[in-house]
Amino acid sequence: MNIQKKGYLFFLKIFFVVLFLTVTLFLNFSVKGEQQFSYLAKSFVQGKLYFLEKPLTWGDTAFFEGKYYWPLPPLPSIVLIPFVIIFDSFGKFFYQGYLQFFLVAGVFFLIYKIAKILKYTKSDSYFWAFAFCFSSTFIGVALWSWSWNFSQVVAVFLLFLAIYEFVGRRRSFYLGLLSGFILLTRSLSSLILVLFLLNLLFVEKGNLGEKSIKLFKIVIPFFISLMIFFVYNSLRFGNIFEMGYSMQNIPEVSEKARSYGVFSLLHVPGNIYYFLLSPPIPIFRDGLSAVLKFPYISANPWGLGIIFTSPYLIYLFFIEYK
Repeated sequence: MNIQKKGYLFFLKIFFVVLFLTVTLFLNFSVKGEQQFSYLAKSFVQGKLYFLEKPLTWGDTAFFEGKYYWPLPPLPSIVLIPFVIIFDSFGKFFYQGYLQFFLVAGVFFLIYKIAKILKYTKSDSYFWAFAFCFSSTFIGVALWSWSWNFSQVVAVFLLFLAIYEFVGRRRSFYLGLLSGFILLTRSLSSLILVLFLLNLLFVEKGNLGEKSIKLFKIVIPFFISLMIFFVYNSLRFGNIFEMGYSMQNIPEVSEKARSYGVFSLLHVPGNIYYFLLSPPIPIFRDGLSAVLKFPYISANPWGLGIIFTSPYLIYLFFIEYK
């Protein structure tokens, strides 16, 4: 009976993994809009840092000296360059979703491998990989390959690649290199570098000389990536610290929020609320009564707290850590 039960559960796991990967494949290959990184990759091939062709809209682009730029860091477009060149040679457009599906599958595989290294069972490793990819907020970006989502999927793939290296061979140069790549994808996500540095300085064993060499190997590739980022900004806007966010073409409500400062600490309380606690919004039949209509609740477009989207994370508080 136990053998039959295990076989049944294993079948269910495989079924749901295949099901969600199939849905991911279908949606990523179906989405055609908001392909800014692919258009920018085509510009890079022509030696330009601004859009040579108009994407679906100019929304979220930065208009500067008569040209439209993409404020987000450039690595996703750089990654797309060989695919864009190949498809262009056949007169076809390379959509971001063609690559995004494989990156999502790569995230699933990396989480499974990381869990195995951390001594989880094969069954639990599948659970954590499935939980993150298809039962967390990641699913919102994994299934829909618009540019904003695509850059986050690239960043998440690189983050888990860095974590895989960290729990595995822990080669200093690769940790620094991957952190640099993350910087050139979603800049703030590169703060994972702090984890690697703190671990090296306060946890890893070794004398001062050995740690200094490892520190040098981590910092140098990250520093080179930072310099590349500064040069990229300078060539576009004449300012190494200007990414284009201050001149973005955005809706009025977002422009009002930006008026408080792009990196102002005033945004922190609101961001914490929407990240952790923000509940679903009720859908009313009219503007007066409290009578609900189907489907009764809707996600808050500003954010939905992870206690609602990923309740399984509560389990983390009951795990015994060394």
